[in-house]
Amino acid sequence: MTKVAGIQFERNTSGRTGYVRINLDKYANNEVLQDFLDGVEAEKILMTEDFLDAGAFFRKENQRRVSLNM
Repeated sequence: MTKVAGIQFERNTSGRTGYVRINLDKYANNEVLQDFLDGVEAEKILMTEDFLDAGAFFRKENQRRVSLNM
């Protein structure tokens, strides 16, 4: 791999590259890094919340509306 100043690739216990260490003093304002970190944060939020697919949402909403009209 090409070496880049401020970025280190680290190996996991099986010897494969599994981690990246990034010097935030050098790259904190990098747009690509910010987009990546935003994506990681969004994924973390998605994994902790319950989301319904569209069909399940409409079934649940229709049941709610029917119960209100009774």
